[in-house]
Amino acid sequence: MEQKLLTVDDVAKLLQVKRLSVYKLVYEKRIPVIKISRKMLRFKPEDIEEWLQKLKAENSTVTVKTNRGRKPTKKVNNNFVNKVIEQAKREVLGT
Repeated sequence: MEQKLLTVDDVAKLLQVKRLSVYKLVYEKRIPVIKISRKMLRFKPEDIEEWLQKLKAENSTVTVKTNRGRKPTKKVNNNFVNKVIEQAKREVLGT
């Protein structure tokens, strides 16, 4: 069975954040990524799901620092993480 890899846009949509936030997570080595080239990134759906589960187990919020410190840090609670995980499962499994 062929596995579909996620793009930066897919992950941003899934996490409900901007593309820049995904790139920042990759730069900070906080999210599992497959680097095909310097500008081409892909993500395994199961790695993203596992990463979200790990974040959920570690603490009650996921913190994404915004660009240039102009905006406040976005904190996301466990309910949001659970919703994202369920949405990812539905999209990946096609149910």
